[in-house]
This record gives sequence, C-alpha cells and structure tokens, in this order.
Amino acid sequence: MIRHLALLGLLAFNFPLFASQWRFDSDQGVGLSGQIKGARLITSAVKPEAIRKEIITQLFFVAGALNEKKSGAELGHADIKIQSVTAVPGGKLSEVLYDVTLLVGWHKSFEVPKEMRMAFPASSDEAGLKEFYQAFHKTCSEDAGDTDLSPESFYYYFRPQQESCPIYSTHADPKVVSYLTLKLSPSPLQTEGKFPEYDKVHEDRRVVATMIFGTNIAGAKGNGDAGIAAYNKTYTGLRSLYGRPDYQNVFLRPKQIPGMKNPDVEMHWELDGGLVLDVNLLMVDKYGLIDPDENFARRYNARTKTSDYVSYSGHSGFGENIQALTKLGSFQKGQYQIFNVNGCDTFFYVDDSLRAAHEVVNPGAKPYEFFDVITNSMPSPFAGMANVAVTVVRALVEKRDTYREILAKFPASQHAIVMGEEDNVFKP
Repeated sequence: MIRHLALLGLLAFNFPLFASQWRFDSDQGVGLSGQIKGARLITSAVKPEAIRKEIITQLFFVAGALNEKKSGAELGHADIKIQSVTAVPGGKLSEVLYDVTLLVGWHKSFEVPKEMRMAFPASSDEAGLKEFYQAFHKTCSEDAGDTDLSPESFYYYFRPQQESCPIYSTHADPKVVSYLTLKLSPSPLQTEGKFPEYDKVHEDRRVVATMIFGTNIAGAKGNGDAGIAAYNKTYTGLRSLYGRPDYQNVFLRPKQIPGMKNPDVEMHWELDGGLVLDVNLLMVDKYGLIDPDENFARRYNARTKTSDYVSYSGHSGFGENIQALTKLGSFQKGQYQIFNVNGCDTFFYVDDSLRAAHEVVNPGAKPYEFFDVITNSMPSPFAGMANVAVTVVRALVEKRDTYREILAKFPASQHAIVMGEEDNVFKP
C-alpha cells in the first residue's frame, strides 16, 4: 500500500455507468451478480455527475467488506441507477436513493450467502468520510495502527464483521451510517476452459513480454526491498528456465543480479522451433508510475506496441498506480495483448481505459477481441510476484494451459481473476 488517496483523486476514477460486459474466470473464485436496491446517500451535491461521484465513493466500502470473505467486486462497470433525489427538511441536503449491480468475485472457500448486510458512510464527502472514520476506524479496521489508514483509505481496511466492530450490533446514527443489503446470485458472466489466444501470440514466431516491477518502499535502492527482490528473482528465474540469453542489453556476471542499478534489462532467447522469447524487465520506484521519467515512459510506450504480455507488479496505491498505468502505453492494430495488473485489489480498481485504448486502434472489432486482463480481488504478496511473472511467460511459450490452470499457479491468497476472455477461440 502507498500514500492514501486525496479525496479528489479517489473521485477521479473513470468508472462508467453501464452494466458489466466483462467475463470472468478464476481458479479460486466464482463470479456472482451483486445487487443493491435502495442504497441511501445524504449529499449537498446538486449536479448528477457530482452525486454519481459521491455514490462511487460510498461503493468503495464494498471492497473492505468483501475482502473479509477473501472476495472482491469489480467497480469499473458498476451499473448505477439513481431512483430518487429528495430534499431533507431544514437544510441544503438531499437524500439520494439508488440501485446498483456489481460483478463480484466470490472466494470458493466461503459458502455463498443469498445476501449480505452492508454499511456505508451516510455522506461520502470529505466531512462524511471523516465522521464515519472517527466513529469506527478503531474497532472496524483490519489494522487500526497502519500508518496509511485515513478517512480516505478507511474503505480498504474496513472489516465490519469482525468481533470488535459494533456497526451491525447497534443501529448507528443514520446521519453517519447508511445500512443496505447486497444480494448475491450466480452470474451469467462466468466462463470456463478458455485459453489465451496462443495462436495470435505465436503468429510472428515471437513471444514478447514487458514486465514492470515497483519497489515496496519509496526511494529503495537495496536488493533487500521486496519489490526489487521480486525483480531480481524474475531475472534469475527466467535464466534458470531458459538458460543464458542469446542477447542481453546489459552485461551482468553469471551470478550477478540486476537490482536498481540496472532498472531496464532486455533478454532474447532463440528457443526450439525457431521461436524467439523477448523479455524486458523494468524496475520503477513505488511512485514511479504516477510521475514516470521520460526514459521509462519512452521505453514502455515503445514496448507495448509489440508486446503479447504486459504486467505491473507492485503497490496499487489505493488505485493511484493502477489509474496511472492505464494512461501509459501505445497500442497498434491487431496486436493481441494480455495485461496482468498484479497489485492489491486490482479487480476493484481497473477501469475501462486499457480496453478502450485497444478498441480505438481496432475499429469494428469485438470489445475484447485483442485484450484480456488479469487482476486480483485480494492483496498481492511481493514474495509471489516473480512466480506469477515466470508462470505467465512459460504458459505463453508452451501454449498448453487454460487461464484457470495458469491462475492456479499464482499465490492462492491473491485470488486472481481473468476478464475479457469470453471471445477467445484458441483450441490446442
């Protein structure tokens, strides 16, 4: 986790108002339709767009409540319908009632309930978030002592069902808390047995992968940093699997690891059958995606034009890094790509920007014809990031595993999910 979001940054996410068209597969979970009717918001906002932003801020609290069940929700395609806006007597406030449908990634280790009780801040402006935080953060947080915990980040740490939390045992002040019910049912968006489009990946006889790693600690330089360690382990893992590269852009001794001194390592292998594996590992600081330097941006933008696989492994930053990632990259017509956004709760944060960028260069194509995305509904451990990176590269080279088989090799704790694969037609 990184610095908490400023309120305006949190509200700036590009979440559209239409029903989810993503598909869903996971080794650890199942896709569910989550419906909330009559959710209540108290607001001073008047314009529909401002009201919508405050609704989205309320919905962020779904993340913490579902994480308590090792599960998550996909907010990027939340279908929000405002039912009524009624003036509250004696002031300038209004009561907004709305319905919402969400795609939920439910962890298989928990029985699926028909419904879950939920609690949101009644008001989700700055004052409302602060009041909700002051009332419940000490008793309803996963870690009340975390230095990143704030009124704006409380949604991530929110654990309303833990024994110390009184939010459900007593009916709180309706000016502070809005109670509602999340109803769950099987989703028609669940898929099974889909493969990556291996034929598209191999059609030019090259597997091209571009993988970004972020440091765990801002400003870290040493190999003991968990993010740098994942970067180094990916480098050694690929060399262990495929041997000494036929080409490498930086000279490193046989047992030397790249570390932060070598943040851009490109390697090529000529494999059996004439297949070329082209991998570029890029190391950035914890905040490196938010304000990328020119060298990194130039390198990444050039690589994404031809990459079959693009990944980011690092902190989500309460969504800041994820939103920054979606603003980077250059895409070209006909280039099929798998994106793996390997940070905490990225299933919740990823919006439609990457998919839309592929649609722009592929006019007339189906929405996900050239794009699949892997996210996590739970926190992603740094210790497992190298394994994830190597697992996907190996799958693309060997072209035999389904998405579910690939995700089964990820750390189970991150509850990885693939979306956009419903139109994939590859058969081995």
